Amino acid sequence: MACSFCSVSPFFGRSYRFRPVSRVLEEIKALKRKLFVFVDDNLSGDPDLAKELFAAMIPLKKKWVGQCSLSIADDQELLSLAARSGCIGLLIGFESITPDVLRSIGKQVNLCRKYEEAIRGIHQRGIHIQGSFIFGFDGDTPESIRATVQFVKENRLTGVNYCHLTPFPGTRLYADLEREGRILHREWSKYDRQNIVFQPRHFSPEDLQDRIFWAYRQTYNMRSLWQRRPFAFQHFSLYLLLNFGYMKGLRKMERDAQKMRIGK
Repeated sequence: MACSFCSVSPFFGRSYRFRPVSRVLEEIKALKRKLFVFVDDNLSGDPDLAKELFAAMIPLKKKWVGQCSLSIADDQELLSLAARSGCIGLLIGFESITPDVLRSIGKQVNLCRKYEEAIRGIHQRGIHIQGSFIFGFDGDTPESIRATVQFVKENRLTGVNYCHLTPFPGTRLYADLEREGRILHREWSKYDRQNIVFQPRHFSPEDLQDRIFWAYRQTYNMRSLWQRRPFAFQHFSLYLLLNFGYMKGLRKMERDAQKMRIGK
């Protein structure tokens, strides 16, 4: 999709690479665990091939999670086959709920659909959603961060990543920020989606990081846990495991960030 912030297209090129479905099935059959993860960036990128794979997986009676674009909600046959093949969760890159931000970064695939309807369709198939959002775009404001947290709660997303925008070298985002003199440093070890390495337009780096931690705290607490309780109690243990894991991880992230500020 060649989004401005994404390193995948500059590194691998704008093309899909496929392996024979028969070979993929051999690997799945060899797995001893019943639950596994597809790490492909977009498992449903070629809908016809994905349908072939999912249909062949049904007899295996495995459970799986994976990554895909929101466009999977447009194809009811594809969505049904995914559920029947054992899909219990999908990581989906929403990136932003602000149309102007989506336009500016080239995330056209998300502009032509209504998030709420797409989420509802996926939930109806018994599939959990781990939403991924990025904060730090030029169109982001304190108000849009608050609105995103509210969106997550209202749409009862099972889990969420609030990523720090990171201008990875080779991306259009990096080139734009470098041209504008907004790259703060080139300590590559900190280009990790956990540190702010550029000058945001509407925040100081410290303020943006604090607001991201605020968003996490608003999402991963006992009250929000109840508000976002699963649409069905199927795989409820997955919901609890994911959320309590984030609660624990958030405390560590905040401690690490505080140590780095003290060490400056």
